This record gives sequence, structure tokens and C-alpha cells, in this order.
Amino acid sequence: MKKITGKTGYIMLALFVLWLLCAMVSLTMGAAQVTVKEVVSALMGQSSDSSLSTIIMDVRLPRIVGATVVGMALATSGTSMQALFRNPMADPFILGTSSGAALGIAVGMVLGIYSGMLGFGLISIMGFIFAIAATMLVMSLGRISGRMSNTGILLSGIVVSSFLLSIISLLYVFNHDKIASIYLWTMGGFNGVSWDKIQLITLPIIIGVIFLSLKAREFNAITLGEDYAAGIGMNVEGFKKTTMIVTAMLVAFSVFVSGIIGFVGIIVPHLMRMIFGVDHKRMILLSAMGGGIFLLVCDTLSRVILQSGEIPVGIVTSLFGAPFFLLILRRTKPENML
Repeated sequence: MKKITGKTGYIMLALFVLWLLCAMVSLTMGAAQVTVKEVVSALMGQSSDSSLSTIIMDVRLPRIVGATVVGMALATSGTSMQALFRNPMADPFILGTSSGAALGIAVGMVLGIYSGMLGFGLISIMGFIFAIAATMLVMSLGRISGRMSNTGILLSGIVVSSFLLSIISLLYVFNHDKIASIYLWTMGGFNGVSWDKIQLITLPIIIGVIFLSLKAREFNAITLGEDYAAGIGMNVEGFKKTTMIVTAMLVAFSVFVSGIIGFVGIIVPHLMRMIFGVDHKRMILLSAMGGGIFLLVCDTLSRVILQSGEIPVGIVTSLFGAPFFLLILRRTKPENML
């Protein structure tokens, strides 16, 4: 056990160093080219160029922190859902949780509660409630012969997600003056992320990630089957509901800041599982760190690919994720899809 713990610690340290390198590179890249020395001066509060300091401290750094925290939330949610449903393709985006949260937040925009810190709180609660409702609907529709079928859940998630996104599109059509930016928002992005929003989401997301990581034993058990988990004394239904609530919270706060970003919860857990194994005692925390790095890299690419603008980060993750999803689909054994 000590050997595993020590090895996990070294891996986490290596991932943290990798994140630091990616963050430093991201701070130097963009429309305004900045040197590493200028970045360090700005971070230490010693920059003589106020405009450059503003770009680094109030524009790029919030994006880096936001992308990292949201990536941690989405990757952790994906890892948890894949274990809970014993489905290698389970993901907040695929299962409709992200779309549910997005619809709740879009409704909040239409109702005009998007204002001040209190507005932030209310709109996040709406996203949370809609995310829970969407996930429960998918689980209900995915039942075949009284039990949750992996195939049924996957197909139900795709249908529910598409339906909810169509409702968001209708809200956009009929309330264009109130939510003119919702089209780009549904494709995901961190443009305009502020420190106020980051302060709102960071603590709940960190608490959620830590909570799920402390349930590693239960995740390991449930991946062996619900009968086995119940046999060792687990309250399986209670664990499912708790996991759904926590993952919905993570997704709701993420969508509030970044919009809908897909495939992070599929790509990162699979990469971590392929490299470091299936034990959730290390998988959840490593996936969280890997998710932060992955989304940070994708957001940096979204800023620098075009000279005159940026690409929504959701498009970048989809360009990586769609082929990865198909690869998983081809490699998944038929019995694991049922």
C-alpha cells in the first residue's frame, strides 16, 4: 500500500510540474506575445508595463485557472460516471448532464437573474437542478427489464442531450436580445472569465473532487458489479444517488463558467486508465490533474490557432474527442455494452 501511495505521489508531482510548464507557455502565447521574464515580473507584481500586467493577471491567468478547474471537474465526473455505470463511454456530455446544466443556466439568463454574486449563486443552483433532472431522466429511460442497461443509458443520454440542446436553441431564437451570446456559449469557451466566477466555482469543485476521491473503495467495488458491491455491505442505490448529485454539482459549476465542453470526461479517464491502471484510489485524483492539463492545452490552442480571433474550446475538445470516442466504441467488447 505504501508503495502504491508513494508511486501515486510521484506521478501527481510530475503532473503538477507538467501543468506549471503548460501554464507558463499559455501565459506567453496569444495576440500579444510575452516573454517568460515579463510573465515572471507580472506575477511578482514588479512589471513596469501596466497594460502587459493587466493582460497577464486579469485576462490570461483567470483563463488558465478556469480551464484547469473546469477540466478537473469534467474529468472527475467522467471517471465517476464510467465506474458507476460500468460503461467506458459514460460522460457528462454524452449522458445529458452538461446539456441539463446548460438549459438551467440558459433559463436563468432568460429570467434575468444573471447579476451580481447573488445572481451567480441562483443561476448555478438552476444549472445544478437541471443537471440532476437530466441525469435522472436518462437513468429512467435507460432501464430495460427493470435494470439500467449500459446501451439504454448511452442512447437515452444522446437523445436527451440533443432534445435539451434544441430547447436552448429555441430560447436563443425567442430571446435573442437577452442571451445573444448563448450560441458561442453552448460551444464552450473561457473568453471573458473573471476572477469573481473562478472564486465562485473553485471551492465547490475542489470539495467535489476530494469527496469522490475518498469514495475510491466504493467505485472499485461497484465496477465489479452491483451484486458484489451489495454483498460487501455497500448501499448501492444510496451511493448512486450521492455520486449523481456530486457529479451534477461539478458539471453545473463548470457549465456556468465555460459553457458546454464535451469529451474531456471520456478522453482523460481513458488515458489515465491506460497508463496508470484501473484502481480508483489513484485514478480519480490523476484524472482530475490530467483533466486540468488537457483543457488548459485545448484552451491555449483555441486562442492561438487563428491570428484574428479564437476558436471555441468545445470545438477543439470535440476534434480530439470524436475520433477517440469512435476508437473506444470499436474496442469495447459487445458484452460490456449491454
